[in-house]
Amino acid sequence: MNGIYFGEGVCLRAYSSASKGTNATIKIELETTDRYDLADILRQLDAIALKQKKATKTIRQGQTNATGTKPTNGSTPHGVDRDQEVER
Repeated sequence: MNGIYFGEGVCLRAYSSASKGTNATIKIELETTDRYDLADILRQLDAIALKQKKATKTIRQGQTNATGTKPTNGSTPHGVDRDQEVER
């Protein structure tokens, strides 16, 4: 679970939500005059985005490999290593 932490120099300005079907979007507005608080919050958000991107990429790779449509470990779809000579 991800979280965003901020000090007393940051205040909640507004928040809202909207939903469409099964998806919901939450918008949060924070206000600060301290550039260090701003940088800290942006760093936290960047870390969360990176973590989610890596998780999504891992899930997608697992789904593609499970269906057999994408070769793994540099091998061909037939299980023959590209660098290995094939005896005939």
